[in-house]
Amino acid sequence: VTVLFGTETGNAEMVADDIASALGEFDIEATVVGMEDFDVADLAASGTVVLVTSTYGEGELPATTQPFFDAMKAAEPDLTGLRFGAFGLGDSTYDTYNNAIDILVGAVTDAGATQVGATGRHDAASFQPADGPVAEWAKQFAEALSDRTRRGGHEMTAASIDRELVPWSDPEFRNNPYPWYRRLQQDHPVHKLEDGTYLVSRYADVSHFAKLPIMSVEPR
Repeated sequence: VTVLFGTETGNAEMVADDIASALGEFDIEATVVGMEDFDVADLAASGTVVLVTSTYGEGELPATTQPFFDAMKAAEPDLTGLRFGAFGLGDSTYDTYNNAIDILVGAVTDAGATQVGATGRHDAASFQPADGPVAEWAKQFAEALSDRTRRGGHEMTAASIDRELVPWSDPEFRNNPYPWYRRLQQDHPVHKLEDGTYLVSRYADVSHFAKLPIMSVEPR
């Protein structure tokens, strides 16, 4: 796993180091690299990366994150085979709390990458050190990564695919379903569940289907 960090004052680098150490507790070897030193051309072949960035100013990307983001947008890489985790640093007293990590997650997801687990966040306004949230996030990320790896190459039933895409009863999904929603929009914009129900996740498709005369709205 490559842990890529972008920072303005150095805090994200320290968190990246902490994440690498925490992942080591789960026998996951992690290498920490600054985004300014990473060639975006190597991103698609990286296998699994963790993106770590702070948010600067009024929701802006910090100094070493911005060039990485610009290079990625210019290159428009196909990141279909890339898996990634994400951890952001911010201050909830600002309306743009952790905006930078959300920008990065959106960019790599739009390029085809698949997020593993939910985005971790540390709130400077909590006046608590980051090591607690980092340790908890690393544990969840390692478990999610192991689960995906273990399932790789095995045939999945329709029911298990449904549970993978929309794990309704999973507390992590209930707390933050957006990584799963992004995957639906990217890979399964119109997905038929085992019970015959269709999940439509893109606005344009929802708008189109809603206008069809055969459609109806039923309370459930």
